[in-house]
Formats: sequence, structure tokens, C-alpha cells
Amino acid sequence: MSVPNIVFIDTCIFDEARYNFDSEKMKAFLNAAEKVKLILLLPITTQHEVLLHLDEKQEEVIKALEDVRHKVPFITKWKDWPVKKEYDIKNELRLITSKEWNNFLSRLTVIKLDYSDLKIEQVMSWYFDQLPPFVKGHKEFPDAISIALVLEHARKNDCNIAIVSADGGVQEACQRFPELLRFPNLPAYTEALLASDSRVDLVRATISKDTSQLKQAITNEFPYRGFYLRENPLGHVDEVQANTVTITDIKIIAVGDKQATIAFEALVKYSAYIEYYDADIAEVYRSENFYMADREKVGSVTDEVDISGSAKLTFSNNWNVATQIELLQIDQIDIGINPML
Repeated sequence: MSVPNIVFIDTCIFDEARYNFDSEKMKAFLNAAEKVKLILLLPITTQHEVLLHLDEKQEEVIKALEDVRHKVPFITKWKDWPVKKEYDIKNELRLITSKEWNNFLSRLTVIKLDYSDLKIEQVMSWYFDQLPPFVKGHKEFPDAISIALVLEHARKNDCNIAIVSADGGVQEACQRFPELLRFPNLPAYTEALLASDSRVDLVRATISKDTSQLKQAITNEFPYRGFYLRENPLGHVDEVQANTVTITDIKIIAVGDKQATIAFEALVKYSAYIEYYDADIAEVYRSENFYMADREKVGSVTDEVDISGSAKLTFSNNWNVATQIELLQIDQIDIGINPML
């Protein structure tokens, strides 16, 4: 197989997926990985980063629940209100995230890389010469250590390794070493693993020939995101409508019996009706000692946003027609709008 079946997945990939190991993209990757007996390299730095980021996600949950409690105090009277004791919910969340992470690793053959194989002089030479992943003004030591450990494994075992990362510094670092083959995201690597399946080419040809069905599905689903006004959280967004959808990339990440799952990227130009108070025009209520914006601004705005997602399609017997889109998911949950009335 020309595509390496040994892979390093950067922490940013898990961050981007929001650690949702039940997503279509993750499930497709794991299914493909099991077929090719994929080996995951897990440097100790990446393991620590993942666990740290999972802890941060737990804190976000606690904060979100606290925000709800402040906004709607009576919510605590709900018999199923989860936050009885913050300590208890933190422990429960920690157990959940730990289980999810370990279940993900259990589907793969994992080789853990510790500091014993680290050549610190190599990392420091990259740092002093300001070579990627080091970027001027940034100290990317965790990334550099991870790359150094993966590179040492490749050279010791005379093998090539796939590097899945959206980080610009990591991608640039891979260009210096022939053993490291970079992929910008998980769908790109998953499609490469499936490339030997002739059905992948049939699916790609059919979808590329006519993307109207996919565009329409995105148009229908897009308004159901959570829209908010940047720098104006008390504003209101309504009547969101996707005006044009431009597909910028498609990857085939799973192929079944007359079905295929794709990952897509798209540019959506949309309009929305917004309402907010203009903070620049405010009256001082001295007796209460606070400012209140006096003029409400309302109207329609247009904006654009890059999105990504996945879709499951059904095809005709000869794969030349996509007959139905059974499922479409957009990765972005909340989308910020810049009010410009």
C-alpha cells in the first residue's frame, strides 16, 4: 500500500472534532483503520495535550451550566438539574471523557512514544534556527517534540508515517522530511486509505458531475446553526437564509452497499435579520448608575462563512446517480455575525 498505515494525529484534529468520537468522520476513519490494521503513534506530548484539552472541555461544561443558572435561577428546582455539587459533576465528566478517549484508542493498534527516544539536540537546533514547527515569536515545543519522536520512529523502523494535522507549523515541518507524509485533515487521510476501492472513483465522479443535491441539502440545513452577533451577545439573529453555496472540497470517507459517506467543505454566503442596541448611543441613568443603549438597530445583513461537514448518500446500482441524501451534518454549531447596519 502506497498510503502509510502508520499515522500520527495531531491534537488540533481532535480539537476540531470537539472530541466527538461518534461523528461520521471519526466512525469512517476507525472503520477504514481496522480494515488496514492501522497503527497510531501516540507521543507522550500528544497524550498530555489531549488530556489537558479534555479537562478544559469539562470546565467549559461547568461554566455553561453556571451561565444557565445565572440567567434562569429557577432551573435549579428541576429535579434532573445536573449540578448539585460541582465536584461530583467534574468527576462524572472526567469518567465520561476518559472512557471515550480510551474507547477510541482501543479500536487501533497504538504505539506510545516516550521521552527515551527524544533527541533534544535536534529539537533545540530547530528552535534556534527557527525551523518549523517553530514560528518566530512562538515556542511550539510540544509540537516539535512530537514530530521529533515520530521522525525517530520512522528512521528506526525504516518506514513512512502519515501526519494528520491542520497546524501550519507542523505541516511545514513535514516538508523537510521524506519519511513524513502530511494530510490536512482526517477525511483526506481516510479517503487515501480507501483509494484502492474502485467505488471511491465512481462516487467521486458522480458527485463532482452534479453537486446541486448536496448544495440544496446544505442550504436547507444551514439556517439551523446557532447564530449570534459578535461583540454584541444581547443582540438577536433571525430569518437566516443561505443564498449561495460553493463546494470547495469533497472527500469520500466511507463506501458501503450503494451508499457512501463524504466529508465536504463549502463557502456559504447568507443573509440574516438582526436586532441589537447601539452601545455608541447610550444615555446615562445616573440614579441607577448604569448606561443603557437608547437606540435599537434592526435590519438585514449579508455575510459569508467557511463550513465543513459530512453527508451520507445513496446511489443507483451502477453508482452514476446519487438518488438521495440520507443524512447531512454541519460541523459548525455556532456562527458569529458581524453587525454592520
